[in-house]
Amino acid sequence: MGKLDSNVAIVTGSTSGIGAAAARRLAAEGARVVVTGRDEARGSRVTAEIRSSGGTALFVRADVSREEDCRRIVETTVRELGRLDILVNNAGTTSTVVLEEADEAEFDRILGVNLKSIFFACKYALPVMKRQRHGVIVTVASRGAIMPTHCSAIYAASKAAALQMTQAIGVNYGAYGIRANTILPSYIDTPMTDEFIQKSGQDYKAAIRALEEHTPVGRIGTSEDCANAILFLASEEASFITATPMLVDGGAVFGG
Repeated sequence: MGKLDSNVAIVTGSTSGIGAAAARRLAAEGARVVVTGRDEARGSRVTAEIRSSGGTALFVRADVSREEDCRRIVETTVRELGRLDILVNNAGTTSTVVLEEADEAEFDRILGVNLKSIFFACKYALPVMKRQRHGVIVTVASRGAIMPTHCSAIYAASKAAALQMTQAIGVNYGAYGIRANTILPSYIDTPMTDEFIQKSGQDYKAAIRALEEHTPVGRIGTSEDCANAILFLASEEASFITATPMLVDGGAVFGG
């Protein structure tokens, strides 16, 4: 018996990195998983990996910064799999542009992926969960939501808003049997982190070494670390936890 047997989960931005790891982890615990993203080749690969391991998965190509795409993801999920129990708001993007050099297009790009996607996905998922009197939402935000350090101000603002939106959902929808929590990862070994370091002009090995030195556990995180946290919050083991942020950062907030 898996922890999520009979559950249906959507994981946005699950064609790579944290999202792909979460999709695989939830499927391994019995959930039927909807993989989403803009890259059809990568999405099909993650879906095939889940199926080859005995799980159930389908891929819905979508840009979650668009309302119509989020509506279509939820409608496809309910039509094909019959219900929706878990929504993981993982899709995200980053930026190395400092505030005074950013333009409106950059602001809209970051807020579109990091915040509007959560609004749109929840807008269509919540009515389904309300009818079921059951549902779990897990948002992947960032340590930058509470401790911006040197990240982009716009990025930090988008993640802080994502945290607050998810907490408000947890408060407002608890009476319907819906829980909503947020994980706050620090630097995680993903393609997005690699891209951020390269765009910032840092030496990659030196940047990783510096991150490790400022993390009490002595390493940066993995996608699987985040997937394990998402699984816990999605499972009944966290049935009394809602409107709560969970740091997944190896102690980095307190260690540097």
